[in-house]
Amino acid sequence: MKNQFLRIAIAHAARFTCNPGRMIQLVARMIHRVHHLNRTHHSLKEMQYHLLTLGRLVVSYARGRYQSVPLKTLLVILAAFLYFLNPFDLVPDAIPGAGFMDDLAVITWVYRTVKQQLTEFIKWENYNVIFDRS
Repeated sequence: MKNQFLRIAIAHAARFTCNPGRMIQLVARMIHRVHHLNRTHHSLKEMQYHLLTLGRLVVSYARGRYQSVPLKTLLVILAAFLYFLNPFDLVPDAIPGAGFMDDLAVITWVYRTVKQQLTEFIKWENYNVIFDRS
């Protein structure tokens, strides 16, 4: 995906990878923003689901519970969160109707890019919930 704002977000995401507390704070900010979206539009519901799943992966990684995440995957996910939180990206979020379209495109691209790692994480997560292990 060619997007200068996403490239900048990836560069900034590198600063988060060595600091679990900052990763968790970033996820908390993202979750707060997700819960304030107007969820009546199907695309936004899908973006919310993707963001929350990606957020659970990052928190599990940051807490040391799930370490099977390649650094490149972690960087792309964190960059997507930074992009989503930035109101001044490719299409400013203040533009009604269109403001989240670029965010949706980035989140969808990231979700598809890391789909295999997410599938493995969800299996791990389900196993640990069912058997109460971590």
